[in-house]
Amino acid sequence: MFKILITFFLFVFSSTLSNDNAHEFHLSNSELKYKESKDVIQLSIKIFIDDLESALAKRGVEGLFIGTEKESENSVQYVGEYISDVFQIMAGAELLEAEILGTELSEDLAALWCYVKFPIYDGCSEIKVSNTLLTEMFDDQKNILSFTTESGNRSYFTFDAGDKEKTFSCE
Repeated sequence: MFKILITFFLFVFSSTLSNDNAHEFHLSNSELKYKESKDVIQLSIKIFIDDLESALAKRGVEGLFIGTEKESENSVQYVGEYISDVFQIMAGAELLEAEILGTELSEDLAALWCYVKFPIYDGCSEIKVSNTLLTEMFDDQKNILSFTTESGNRSYFTFDAGDKEKTFSCE
C-alpha cells in the first residue's frame, strides 16, 4: 500500500512539474510614466508569453514563437496591435495613439517586456487609462499599474475584469 501511495504522489508531482507552459496566476505588471518635458507617456508592460500568445491565437494570430529562435519577424507588430486594442489612454477628449517601440525577454524567459509610447500634443492635466489586457482570456487576470510623473507623484492601481478604467492626475 505504501508503494502505491508513493507512486501516486510521484506521478502527480511529476505531472505538475512537466507542464512548463502553465502557471497558476494571471498577472501583468505595467509602468506608466508621464514625461512632460518630452510630451510623451511611456509604457512598459511585463506579460507572460504563453498568455500573450493565447490571446493572439484567439484573434487568429498563431505561430509567433515569441522569445525563441523561430520567432516570427512580425511578432512585435502583432504584439503592438494587441496592446493598442487593450491598453488605451485618453488625455482630455483625445485618444492617444500607441506606438510600439519594441519588446525584450524577461530574465527568466517566461515573460515579455513591451515598450510603448503615447505622444501628447496638447499637454496633460489628467489621463484616463483603460486596461483590459488578457481579461478576455482569464477571469482572474490582474493588471498592476504604477503611474509616475516627472514631479515625482506616484499612483498605483490594479485593473481586472470588473475594474477596467482609472483616471490619473498628470501633475
